[in-house]
Amino acid sequence: MWRLLEELFPERLREFELPIPVLPKASVSTTAQVAQASDALTSLINTILTKFYGDHIRYRAVDELLPSVICWEAKTTSGYKPIAAIQHKPRDSMKSMHMRGSGLHFDAEDMEKAHLEARAIQYALGLDFVCLFDYDNLLLITFDGPLGGDGGPPRFEAGLPHHFRTLLINWLGEAIKKTGVLMTEPLPGKTIEESNIAAFGFSKFILKEEIYGAMDYMAAQADTAKHGISSKDDEGTLREVPAQSLPTVLDVDTLNAGPVATVSEKYLIAFVTVALSKLYNAEVKQKRSKDPGSMIWYIEKPSGTSIVACMAYMPRALRGIMKESKQSGWVWDMMESCFTGSNESEGGNKGEDIFQNQELRALCNATGCHLHALFDYESLVLFHSDGQGREKVDMACIDPEDFRKAILGWLRRAYPLAGVAGGSAKEPKTIKRNTKVGRNEKCPCMSGKKFKVCCGKY
Repeated sequence: MWRLLEELFPERLREFELPIPVLPKASVSTTAQVAQASDALTSLINTILTKFYGDHIRYRAVDELLPSVICWEAKTTSGYKPIAAIQHKPRDSMKSMHMRGSGLHFDAEDMEKAHLEARAIQYALGLDFVCLFDYDNLLLITFDGPLGGDGGPPRFEAGLPHHFRTLLINWLGEAIKKTGVLMTEPLPGKTIEESNIAAFGFSKFILKEEIYGAMDYMAAQADTAKHGISSKDDEGTLREVPAQSLPTVLDVDTLNAGPVATVSEKYLIAFVTVALSKLYNAEVKQKRSKDPGSMIWYIEKPSGTSIVACMAYMPRALRGIMKESKQSGWVWDMMESCFTGSNESEGGNKGEDIFQNQELRALCNATGCHLHALFDYESLVLFHSDGQGREKVDMACIDPEDFRKAILGWLRRAYPLAGVAGGSAKEPKTIKRNTKVGRNEKCPCMSGKKFKVCCGKY
């Protein structure tokens, strides 16, 4: 089959033995520049796919609000479906991956960040093949089902620059085969079912390097999949999940790309799902509530379903409307108070009336959920109920870089309220911590409030 490729691509096939061109960081550094330069990695591969699969496979961006992600899509009876995605990252963002001795070394913490970033894309687009590319490094991740499900840990693959194209086409071949997409015509001497990328024998040209530093992380993933929630979690102790280990909610290049007509909730929903899965060390599911403008997250228990959080993401609202609308001036005041150190109670009083809104009360009653949020892609408002009919503003943010910290602190509130892992909605447990926190100190949940008026009151 290799001879067939040589006949079809006599001038280009040698590219599989060469590294992608070396480009100065002065010209290729941002996410957008890496995405544009990635044509050197994907051009020949996409040409080969088009030759043998025709319009059964296509390569394109699928979401204008995720410009750094480009997908390979497979044609199905109901239309095109994403099967694999490449996430372009800023130059040097994966610099902890480097060659040392006989293998590739990758910092374990960075590996977990990469895994969670890929998980967010998996949830958002509904696929199991995600690769990360910062021009100097390529990391291929293959998932075996959702986080916390019955599948095993993810598989990581990487290699040196002169292996990038070969690694990528083999990986894509696996994704295509798993989807069941067939070539337009059978290869010589093979049936149409036997005709796939593996038949060309690209794998013989590479020696897969082990990714040292990822080994412990993958072993921990396997242990979690085997044993489930640890006994410590069963006691009601909330898992410690540092905010910096979670993927960023918004891409800086996205915010700088110009006005966006409407809100895209996909990435935020994916972020919350991943964060909750990490916090509870369990599979967290999501579904639309009766209100089409909201999403709820829940965990299934033997005794029934436990609602964890609810997001009213305002899909019909224009981006930035919470800053501009006169009707929601209280929101802007609350946001400013979070960052200027204004009196907390003043902001809370301004926001208190809004929670008498019948729609929010109906949503709370319908879902049995104590945590709600509003999001318009530039501003984020998080609030919670104390379980006794009183709602208060919990956190508000205007800086996308702080979204993940704010959301993580907000989600931690779900733990004693949702009755998960030994908690009870009627008698919520106190969140256990390793260090003592003074009543007048800032709450460790990162809400920005004092401990005595936040988690300490439980």
